[in-house]
Amino acid sequence: MDNNKQNTNQAVQPSGLDAKKKKRKYSLTAITSTALVIAAIIILNVIMSVLADRVSLNIDLTKDNILSFSDKTDKIISELDMDVRIMSLIPESDDTREVIQIDEILKKYDISSDKITYSKVDTKRNPAVLTRYELDGKALTNDYHIIFESDRMYTVVNVQDLLAKYYHNNQNIILTGALKAEQYFTSAINKVTKGSDIHAYVLSGHNEKYNSEDFQKRIMPGSGVSFKDVSLASDKIPEDADLVIIASPETDYSEQEIAKIDSYMREGGDIKIIVDYNTYGLTNLFAYMREWGVTLED
Repeated sequence: MDNNKQNTNQAVQPSGLDAKKKKRKYSLTAITSTALVIAAIIILNVIMSVLADRVSLNIDLTKDNILSFSDKTDKIISELDMDVRIMSLIPESDDTREVIQIDEILKKYDISSDKITYSKVDTKRNPAVLTRYELDGKALTNDYHIIFESDRMYTVVNVQDLLAKYYHNNQNIILTGALKAEQYFTSAINKVTKGSDIHAYVLSGHNEKYNSEDFQKRIMPGSGVSFKDVSLASDKIPEDADLVIIASPETDYSEQEIAKIDSYMREGGDIKIIVDYNTYGLTNLFAYMREWGVTLED
């Protein structure tokens, strides 16, 4: 009976060698499973890294509400009554996150209205574009600008103004983000469509050196001022005139024309008088200028 119990015990208890084999088997299985999980994570990370380099940032932009316009922007876009051309001069080779964000935002303006068109210009192939536009009275000197233009005027947005810069909490690393793009872009669209509402009249009829087209296209392009010609020989200065320009005439104005200018000035009008170095013989005009304390010297 004791022998049978002993045999039974021997039958159900594994030997020391079998226990070691099973323990090692379990260890190898655990190690293999862990290795597979780590490998899967590494592979997933690699895939996500590759996708991040190739896939558009639409998901991130939507999540951050960057592609969601404010009610004010939606209203301005929906009420546009003239075409707006947006032109980016940012190099195509720049694929930084901020530049991609700016591009996505501008594309949304484009698809939001049939009045808005968005394009990119390579200034290396078309360098003359930099000389056609000014910012703060100076021609553009680099590519990082965005032009907003209508038939009325244009305005230039400096890309640097769009980037909110701040320091990382624990490191001296400057982080940037295209956080103020909508604010600048919508203001630019509103500006070029509403204009400055300044009406300037250029006097004509005395072989003036410049006319309204010269001021509109060459002298003050993009200013938002509307320029028109007016001849005081037959007309008076319009009531909506904010500015009258005498643009280097070759012949003198009559006393009747001077009287019309004086009437405008005494109502609080503004006048700009341009003369060349060889302007002379304008007796009536120069006498009128002296009445206002303005003299012309050699």
